[in-house]
Amino acid sequence: MLTVVRTDGPAEIRLRLEGVLDVTRVAEVSAVTEALAPVEGQRVVVDLSGLRLIDCAGAGALFSLCRRGRERGSRVDIEGVRDQPLVLLRQLGLVERQASFAASH
Repeated sequence: MLTVVRTDGPAEIRLRLEGVLDVTRVAEVSAVTEALAPVEGQRVVVDLSGLRLIDCAGAGALFSLCRRGRERGSRVDIEGVRDQPLVLLRQLGLVERQASFAASH
């Protein structure tokens, strides 16, 4: 199961992902990504501290979310990535490519 909680604030949009982000749940993140319409320059924070498991399809969905936010003029920060999600995102090179990853150890 995947839960995506979106909180809109005056200076940022916060997305908290909890549970499992795999090929069977990518559509849920894709729907949120498509609905993501931040004000230009607004910060988007993706909190992965509650994410227990991610696969390559889920990592691709995160990469697309980051790309979409930047295309719309927003800064996209990934926070709280740890455990298995951190290992996979490092193996795929996404942590190094996404300058705004903040890993929890």
